[in-house]
Amino acid sequence: MNQASRSRYELWRRLPTVAKLLINACIRPLLRLLGYVDVSSPQGFPKSSWYLGVLPFERAVRINLDYLSISGWKETSNSSTSFYHGEFRPWITFAAAYFLDSLTLENFRILEFGSGASTIYFSKRAKSVVSIEHDDQWISMTRKHLEQFNNVALLPLLSFSEEQRPELGKSVDDLSPLLAWDVINEHIVLENSAALLRGLERYLTAELDDFDLVFVDGGVRNLVLGIISRSNYDGLIVVDNSDAGSIAPGLAFLRERWSEIPFRGLGPINPYESQTSVFILKSQNSISHKISSFSPKRD
Repeated sequence: MNQASRSRYELWRRLPTVAKLLINACIRPLLRLLGYVDVSSPQGFPKSSWYLGVLPFERAVRINLDYLSISGWKETSNSSTSFYHGEFRPWITFAAAYFLDSLTLENFRILEFGSGASTIYFSKRAKSVVSIEHDDQWISMTRKHLEQFNNVALLPLLSFSEEQRPELGKSVDDLSPLLAWDVINEHIVLENSAALLRGLERYLTAELDDFDLVFVDGGVRNLVLGIISRSNYDGLIVVDNSDAGSIAPGLAFLRERWSEIPFRGLGPINPYESQTSVFILKSQNSISHKISSFSPKRD
């Protein structure tokens, strides 16, 4: 790439996403109107050699337009739902979704926080799914799509509330700030936050080892990550919006013992990039081996 082309590329790279989308929609018709693109050519190459300096820019526009369609972004943007490639799929970055596609989930037991398109996706692939959701309306909407499946338990978050019990064994008082942070950011209404904190901690302490993958995409994210960080759980963890400041406190706990693999890029619906991360215990000898050979704990 010559200096002129490099300059144009740098200008393109620095443009806001909205500006890029507008240019993507307008640049090819304009080039054809001006006669700079040979419409008879299947690849639409420029007519004259003097115009080759702009080719990387025009090619970048064409690639971006193709990616928006192939990835599924255009379809989800039009429908405002995470439905693409013929099915409901998790509302995470496309790169992270491709990673999930690469896993054989038929014997996996999955625990997720935040129900929706991901619940439907996992119910078709996994052995069982336990989905915990704090929004009653979202539960009702998701349940309509799960009537044909008998491997899914869709549970309200508040069903885990219980009165404080002394036999819990270890204090969870230092996790209270994490729950308070979640309540503020997710607008969760709680009558007794201590009851929920201790009830959820009791459930995860008893049941977490039975799951192969924990998917965190809503509700009390910070609290869940804090509880997992002190447990003996050694499966996979997938955390959406891992670049968001709202879950930074919980991720700080998790990163003490877990290695993070970020999948950053475009995802469904939104016209901007975000980040979904996969976490694996640092004690694993080889992250790449763990991913390529990961299998559930049971048949």
